[in-house]
Amino acid sequence: MISANLDHFSGARADKAAFCDSAEVYHKVVIRNEKGSGQDCWVMSYFRSSIGRGTDKVSAAYLHFYRIRYPSFAVYTAYRLVSESDSLTVQYYFNPEYQTRIAAAPRVGWKDSPWHMDAYRQDPLKAEYVERMKMWGGDWYERVKLGFALN
Repeated sequence: MISANLDHFSGARADKAAFCDSAEVYHKVVIRNEKGSGQDCWVMSYFRSSIGRGTDKVSAAYLHFYRIRYPSFAVYTAYRLVSESDSLTVQYYFNPEYQTRIAAAPRVGWKDSPWHMDAYRQDPLKAEYVERMKMWGGDWYERVKLGFALN
């Protein structure tokens, strides 16, 4: 799943990217993350997925109607770029159970997740998946930056 938001406005109004300040991430690169223009950062972490509060009704109905299963947790990369006139936030969410041998995670709280920072390294399949996604995230960081520069 992809979430993207491109805004055209005075970059001086751009708030800091909260995800780039988080310590609870697998990986992060922060060139700059201050209020205003010049923001440039990306992170990789995991997300406790849920359908309900905060999920738009159309998406929830679509998943229910087509009986689409979604994972308890998703791994994501998030990118934030702000210039003098534009702001871009892009997030890519990945189902770590899709086309892998990684077992489905139980529906537990964020801290108790087998994908939590303190737990995922204990599973070689999860550790390898996170490393692969980190490489993907770094490659896409360069592509996202290029696309933003060409905007």
